Amino acid sequence: MTDFLNICHVINSIEYGGAETMLVDLIDVMSDTEVTVISIEGMGRLQPKLKSAGATVKGLDESIRFDPRTVAKLHGIFIRESYDVVHAHLPYAQTVSRLAACMANQHAIVSTQHNAPTAYPPLTRITERMTRPL
Repeated sequence: MTDFLNICHVINSIEYGGAETMLVDLIDVMSDTEVTVISIEGMGRLQPKLKSAGATVKGLDESIRFDPRTVAKLHGIFIRESYDVVHAHLPYAQTVSRLAACMANQHAIVSTQHNAPTAYPPLTRITERMTRPL
């Protein structure tokens, strides 16, 4: 066990976008933490900036939304790594992270929406809302 807080950020992608850029800025100012970023869609153009800010970056290479293997992959990572906090960004990442965290007995999960719920497809909004109690 380390003296640092071990935080895992889960986000849909690490391509250029509002939430993704905010994540780079957030990690850049985090001290006394060990940070991992998991990009559900795989590696993207922000990977070098995240690594330069001190994050470990992992990509799941998901090609279709709501693939059950994504939850299984996250579950395995959460079990192996034992993060102190899982911070999910955007509704889809929140949905799969909550399911995987629940299965992994990961109790500290934080969700950040980054946009109005109406900006997301109906299925994403519904599944995000359904997993909130987890």
